[in-house]
Amino acid sequence: MTDRTNAAPAAVPDYALYGESGEPALPGLLHAESIPARSRLHDWNIRPHRHAALLQVLHVRAGGGEAWLDGVAHRLAPPCAIVVPPGRPHGFSFRADVDGVVLTGAAGPLRAALRLPDAVWDALAEPRVMPLDAGTSAVGLLLDAAAEELAAERPWRDETVGATLALALIGLARLAPARPQGPDAPAGRRARGHVLRYRELLERHYREHRPVGHYAARLGLTAAQLNRTCRAVLGRSALQVAHDRLMREAERELVYTGLDVKAIALALGFSDAAYFTRFFSRRAGLSPTAYRTRAALRLAGDARGPAPQRSKNTVSASPCITTSKR
Repeated sequence: MTDRTNAAPAAVPDYALYGESGEPALPGLLHAESIPARSRLHDWNIRPHRHAALLQVLHVRAGGGEAWLDGVAHRLAPPCAIVVPPGRPHGFSFRADVDGVVLTGAAGPLRAALRLPDAVWDALAEPRVMPLDAGTSAVGLLLDAAAEELAAERPWRDETVGATLALALIGLARLAPARPQGPDAPAGRRARGHVLRYRELLERHYREHRPVGHYAARLGLTAAQLNRTCRAVLGRSALQVAHDRLMREAERELVYTGLDVKAIALALGFSDAAYFTRFFSRRAGLSPTAYRTRAALRLAGDARGPAPQRSKNTVSASPCITTSKR
């Protein structure tokens, strides 16, 4: 992405919609907006930010640029779709001829309203840029149709939007990398449900360093059962999943805030900076200070630093957000 888009702010801000703080106001659970509508207000550069409770899906029909999704830079080439799950940092740098739509929904209520299988939401749990071709163009058409219907005053509008969006999300889930399926489908669904609830609990309490047994009891499981379930679904133990969450937040704090290592350690629930440094260094292969220095070089595009990680896919992107009717 361009230097000004990737320039690290004091912190990755949380917005309801890009440039707007506070609780999201999403009547009818969903908003839609053209990509140029908001991005042109910011000189086509949407700085890194996140939305705590919102799911965003973008369809880029034309134009290009770059997308930054949770630390990974993607060069954009339309047509493509972009999925941004709640809480994941993202930013964009668009060409002035970009065109497309952004759909934004309150993730929890939207999930309850659409009643899609857990496997669909699991497939959309990571930020992705998905190229669309002749065989998958229907996904983009469905996203466009949902946005158009949302802006109209027609009978059964909400029902039509819900049905259209559900089809689009299923299409996107089919484009996501397949996950291994166990021989026992019902047991697999239960396991994924346990893992999903475990991650939801972790999201609220990961800074408290609670033992695996605490989460297992909340889920009606033993610690051994939770570990087996996490290994079966994620290939990681329950403790490793908790440590992964701590690491992801530590990396973000180091890159996108000016806090010193001691302050970050305390904010993440570590008793002292030395313990945090050992924890981080074992997993990252370098100290927090060295990690911050390397990340700063990458974000600045400094030739002395390693090249930024690139997606294998080239795709197109869009801004961050939506408003129902224009």
